[in-house]
Amino acid sequence: MDIISVMNDKALKGTKKRAAVIELIVSGSLNCEQIEAISTEINDKQMATILEAIEEISNKGSAQLSSS
Repeated sequence: MDIISVMNDKALKGTKKRAAVIELIVSGSLNCEQIEAISTEINDKQMATILEAIEEISNKGSAQLSSS
């Protein structure tokens, strides 16, 4: 699933959406350049979800996230 699909998936709410974004980043499927490219296509709430995912990765460390 790509980032636009995750952002537009009505079935994913709050923490599950953030967890999906984290998985995309940790797996290498989503990088900073892609986030910058889609930043004009998504709304502020969706961008906040992405930024919260990045914050969680930096706080926990990617090794801990990929093993959970």
